[in-house]
Amino acid sequence: MNLKHTLFVGAFLLGCGGDPDSDHEKVIPLDEVLGSDEARAGVIQKGTELIGGISAEGRLGDVKIYNDRVRFVIQGTREGDFYLPQGGALVDADMVRPEGQPGRDAVDEWHGMPGLGRVMDPTSVEVVRAGLRGGDAVVRVVGIESPIDFLNGALEAESVVPDLTMEMETEYRLSPGSWLLEVTTTVRPVARDAAFAPGDMLLASDDAGEAWTPGLGVGAGMGALRSWTGWTSDRDDVALAMFPDTATLGNDGHFALLEDLLESATLFRDTVSLDLGESAGWTRWYGVGPDLATLSGAWLEAIGEASQVVAGEVTAPDGSVAGARVIVWVDDEPYTVAVTSAEGSFEAAVPMGEVRTTVDARGDGWTYDHPEGSAQWSSYGTREGGDASLVAYAQGAAVVPSAEGRGYSETLEVSEAATLDVRVDDDLPFEVRVQFLEDDPSTDGRWVRPRASGVAGVGWSRDGQMTMAVEGGTYQVVVHRGQRFERQVETVTVEAGKTTQMNAILDEAFDHAGWILGDPHVHAAPSPDGHVGMADRLLTMAGTGVQVHFGTDHDGVADYRPLLEPLGLSDVLASVVATEVSPVLRGHTNVYPLQPTEGPSGGAWLWYRTLVPDTATHYANIQENFGPDAFIQVNHPVGTGLADFANWSEGYIGKPDFWSDDFTIMEVNNGGSWERNYAFFADVVNRGKKVVPVGVSDAHGPVSGGLGVNATWFGVGTDEVTAYSEDRLREAIQAGRTIVSRGVFLTLSVEPGQTVMGHELVLDVQAHSASWAGVDRLVLHRNGQAFETVEGTEARWVIEQDEDAWFVVMAEGDSTMSPTYGGLTPWAMTAPIYLDVAGDGWDAPLGPMTFAD
Repeated sequence: MNLKHTLFVGAFLLGCGGDPDSDHEKVIPLDEVLGSDEARAGVIQKGTELIGGISAEGRLGDVKIYNDRVRFVIQGTREGDFYLPQGGALVDADMVRPEGQPGRDAVDEWHGMPGLGRVMDPTSVEVVRAGLRGGDAVVRVVGIESPIDFLNGALEAESVVPDLTMEMETEYRLSPGSWLLEVTTTVRPVARDAAFAPGDMLLASDDAGEAWTPGLGVGAGMGALRSWTGWTSDRDDVALAMFPDTATLGNDGHFALLEDLLESATLFRDTVSLDLGESAGWTRWYGVGPDLATLSGAWLEAIGEASQVVAGEVTAPDGSVAGARVIVWVDDEPYTVAVTSAEGSFEAAVPMGEVRTTVDARGDGWTYDHPEGSAQWSSYGTREGGDASLVAYAQGAAVVPSAEGRGYSETLEVSEAATLDVRVDDDLPFEVRVQFLEDDPSTDGRWVRPRASGVAGVGWSRDGQMTMAVEGGTYQVVVHRGQRFERQVETVTVEAGKTTQMNAILDEAFDHAGWILGDPHVHAAPSPDGHVGMADRLLTMAGTGVQVHFGTDHDGVADYRPLLEPLGLSDVLASVVATEVSPVLRGHTNVYPLQPTEGPSGGAWLWYRTLVPDTATHYANIQENFGPDAFIQVNHPVGTGLADFANWSEGYIGKPDFWSDDFTIMEVNNGGSWERNYAFFADVVNRGKKVVPVGVSDAHGPVSGGLGVNATWFGVGTDEVTAYSEDRLREAIQAGRTIVSRGVFLTLSVEPGQTVMGHELVLDVQAHSASWAGVDRLVLHRNGQAFETVEGTEARWVIEQDEDAWFVVMAEGDSTMSPTYGGLTPWAMTAPIYLDVAGDGWDAPLGPMTFAD
């Protein structure tokens, strides 16, 4: 698990300063278009002054600082969203965009750090210079050094990050016409001598882009940081970077890497030792712009470093190419990234040395059926700040060009894109996968965007039509809609500069009256390790035939429902507000259904602020914070889950402090894996706990987890989304009417979850699946063990029992579901049916768990 999306840390030891000229009492409009000689700072008073985007979280009362090029939001003293609630730092950043183009903020947090795990807890955020009289705009934040709660709470220890008791002051200064915000932080110990490594931390959206390291390239990590660090969006519509005020940032090998908590490395300069009352500071620049080349060039100019300009135009046989990545190499190392303009041109100022360029015009390989110009939406931003994104989902907006399907080139000439146009006559959502017949021809993924999961491209339609730009070639094209439908697979040759039409028929594979397909564990942008935006996640759900999406993002309550209508998905997809409570040492639990509140992160419970003595207390806290009607679901119990943390073996709990059975639901199938989870599930039921089993994808990326095949059938009394309701879902769970699925649906003469009275159980079962997910046998399990097997897809069992028992039916298939779900075979399992022989209440087959002393 990582702390948040993408983490960059660099430390720069330099001086500090201030400005006494104050406009802090003035209320000024912050949505005016400024001239090149103007900069502004002020308190945000209305929604139109906010910045939208995938990570937008600014609110009224925060402070905005902007000029004619860039805009930043500094969080006030309020508590904020995600894992760093402390204010005083940048929470939003974007370019100033043309009217009608939604914002593209990708910053979750941007903090100075006086040592790993320490940030400022502000006591004041003050506008020092509003810029009304010309010159720079300046904001000053004053506070005290504060440990990051998450680090202490995650490891359940109060002293992982000890408090150094230091005063802190940070000044944000923006000049007119600049791409760079100058940031100066000063610290002073006030209780004792202190030693720390000063640095900076950018938490940027891993859902929308990835790191850039000069000398290494895209996503290469921070371990070899030489001068500056950046982040570039997948769609090339915004770039972020931070810079020291010296030409080179050396690396003395002093690292602090918390591998269990952070996905990316952290880098610090030499430790600074301060006596009581002494102070030290460091100055750096934060930049946001259209590409990294714009920012790195502005930095070279700011520090007076000798540079050279490289410029050119990217072309193809069909003309100039807009939105292409140009990687600029200096002395045979990748230095920065320029993105071509609407006219195909680029320009970059780089250090002196031998220069060459390469071009990546492949795109990121994911095509979502949004109107052109739409931008990602954040559930933690204000509705006013996000309105432009919602409108764009329905109507489109001004486009930011992004080259796709044109390949990689060592010159400034790339190919034309090939176009694949896929249509399904029922006008419903679907997914299309364009899969390589041979290996991906890409070169080094550090500067050429590779293709994930063996696909040249994946697209998700919301209305029965999908147009995709791909590189010319011959591919296997799979058009499908998950387990509820048949699919179509063809070998298709697409040619550069031409459109290839493919018509597909996706017949409904079987009737599932009274049952609806849901995925009660799936992630997107609000999760620290999600790799897809919220709207995009809904499209992937609808495209793979899922009817009920659960927004189980890590430690946040994200409401996806406002996106359904603008996306045109309301008739085919519902969404349940949920969360995944994600302690590092006690296993993850999903909680649903919920309602978001006005609190930070949608009203999420910040579990890491409460050190608990045992898991029973932890579960009680979950119930207290989310209400008695919220269900608790145990996630991936065997393998980083409850069973492992409690040191479970059959009938035995080795670590009682890490055990509780105060939950309702348990994952049996997680991403296709079920055997070990089922053994734990069976042991729990055998000890008298009636647990509702579910199947989930636990998807974090666009195509991970087996979306549409690893899921749960809920017996809600309807198969239509328009008739579905949260009350129906709640009643189905309370009754235990679920079928855990890996591509198969089961009908039974006795409903799952039901208790049957008497000595006899007569059970008729039929397995239903698409032709590509063949079932070979049905297996009846009694008390968690295989009891009888019938070959084929239908079975009738007449069971005589003298003692109470419980039964589940499993369906099994031997052939994989390739190419859609390669490596997975069909499988399903019903929730238990309980037999109460004497009619005096069901008795468990085995005694309760035993516990270690």
